[in-house]
Amino acid sequence: MFCVMRHGRASGPSGRFAERLRYIAKALLLARKLQKRYRLRGPGPIGLVMGRSGLNIVYTSRFMQPCGETFDDRFRFGPCFSLRAEAGDFNWSAVNNPVLIYIS
Repeated sequence: MFCVMRHGRASGPSGRFAERLRYIAKALLLARKLQKRYRLRGPGPIGLVMGRSGLNIVYTSRFMQPCGETFDDRFRFGPCFSLRAEAGDFNWSAVNNPVLIYIS
């Protein structure tokens, strides 16, 4: 990550990241105050990102998911659509500049 300091602040990707972290810290502080004031129990910082649902759908295979072996039974891996039994007709000769892409 490359960073240039201007007027005591980092610019570029690292500066934007630091600014976002400040907003996240402010939001977490506000959430903690509200939880304390109204005697609520929140999900915590990790819970905000990861969630604690009984069922989580991951639209890729476990093999393609980074650290996929670490996901427990609450996570279901697979495509977001069912496979078609029949093959559709497609006129490949009409494609002038074919580009190969991967669709999961």
